[in-house]
Amino acid sequence: MNEQHQSSGIHLRSHAASPASPACPKLSILFIREFFNFLEEAGIRASVLHGWQDGFEGDVSDIDFTIEPDGFDKIASLVEAYCKKKGWMLCQVLRHEPTAAFCVCTAVDDTSRSVALDACSDYCREGVLLMDSESLLRDRVKLPWGGYRLADETELEYRMLKAAAKKKEPISATEEFSARPAEVRKAVEARLADKWQVSSGDGSEKAMAKMLRDLRSRFREKRSRLNLGEIGRVVSRILHPTGMLVVTGGDRLAEVQEVFSQAFLPLHFRNAAWANEWRPTMVAKLIRTTLVFVSSPSSGWLSLVPADCKFVLGDGEAPHDAVDRLAKQLENRCCTREATTATED
Repeated sequence: MNEQHQSSGIHLRSHAASPASPACPKLSILFIREFFNFLEEAGIRASVLHGWQDGFEGDVSDIDFTIEPDGFDKIASLVEAYCKKKGWMLCQVLRHEPTAAFCVCTAVDDTSRSVALDACSDYCREGVLLMDSESLLRDRVKLPWGGYRLADETELEYRMLKAAAKKKEPISATEEFSARPAEVRKAVEARLADKWQVSSGDGSEKAMAKMLRDLRSRFREKRSRLNLGEIGRVVSRILHPTGMLVVTGGDRLAEVQEVFSQAFLPLHFRNAAWANEWRPTMVAKLIRTTLVFVSSPSSGWLSLVPADCKFVLGDGEAPHDAVDRLAKQLENRCCTREATTATED
């Protein structure tokens, strides 16, 4: 779905409209699997939250995992070190919760190949603690290729809490719950009743819908009006926008927008927007991790855009060549902000 704001001359394209991420090739599969071995070798416990069943050999673009707090505190440095070891680069770290970090990695020799390592320590939604890291990592199970997954009971508990938090359809939660072995369901029932005072009743879709509503009600009761971690995250996001302004110049805005969107949406940036010239009101888009294209470099307002949030195509520069240069700029910006060892051209 494309949204066009005709009155302002600004066009917004959501990530849902971007081309689908290509199937994860063999090198990306190895990059994902070996990352978890890398963490274990560093003495850091981690566990894949879901999607491990096929060994990441399907259409994979991002991997959700939990990591112990000591590891999460240095997640950017860990991912950056691993990327350098494997010939990749860390291009973005998007912090959507105080205890979560969406780390976007891109292959140095092929910028069309990207993977997001989506880390959390505690599992939180909107500042509410749903499961702490120790609970998530308890009794984790070793996978054939060397990483770990959640214990069966822990995974089902996590999936039910996530279904409630993200307002999933009751039918999907019912099917997932009923597909698990009876002893796993019984253990999870006991955990949910003890911590959240909810029950799946007779296991029907109607009973599951009530349980999910009750969980959301419990989450709201625990939500704090003053969450210092969340306030700090929002302030940091405003002071250090994760979007990027691309000045195309000339009459090639449409061509550049298509090439860049294919390369960078929806992992590096959430949305794309474009207009003839930059306006101060578009700052909000940079804060919301939007890839903003403008054709005119003459707007006096451009000087107000932070240097690390601005990318100008050279005269006659091919868009595909510019993709590689922007990926490198993103890496340098990310390493500088995260205080890791930024690499120079």
